[in-house]
Amino acid sequence: MEADGFSAAVQAEVAKRRIYCLTPDPLSILMWSHYSANHSGICLEFHTSNSLFTKAQAVIYEPEYPTILPEQLFTRDTVDKVILTKANCWCYEEEFRLIASPFLSDDEPLKLRNGYLTIPDHCLMSVIVGCKGDHEAVTDVVRKHSPATRVIRIIRAPNEYKLMMAIDRTV
Repeated sequence: MEADGFSAAVQAEVAKRRIYCLTPDPLSILMWSHYSANHSGICLEFHTSNSLFTKAQAVIYEPEYPTILPEQLFTRDTVDKVILTKANCWCYEEEFRLIASPFLSDDEPLKLRNGYLTIPDHCLMSVIVGCKGDHEAVTDVVRKHSPATRVIRIIRAPNEYKLMMAIDRTV
């Protein structure tokens, strides 16, 4: 198999899965800048003591792509290795990933159902709104659809390059 064909085959295997990216640090300035439309989006905080989130795997940061032999191409371990490897420059993210797949048994929490991952009930703890986000609009949606969920606003710390959380006690 040529290199381009090999790469396309790996990409096709990865595309059959859904990748959910997680971080333990909701106050990372770079994360808000890169993944939240420059601090205007939201971050979801989940309880992690359930069967789904215990399946999260740490991303491995490497200087080079993982080596894959052709005979290893379609194994679950190989696909996971590709999905869980990123360049060293991203290590500040301290990222974890859930890799959901339609190929898992029905009793697996990472089994895709109709193309989606099922999040356990009562798992969402907080909706965190970026410092440039529409806090009022997010709060209105949370009050309507999940009144027990906290809404947290990210604010910039005065006089230092740091983010802080301001928890809205009225929700």
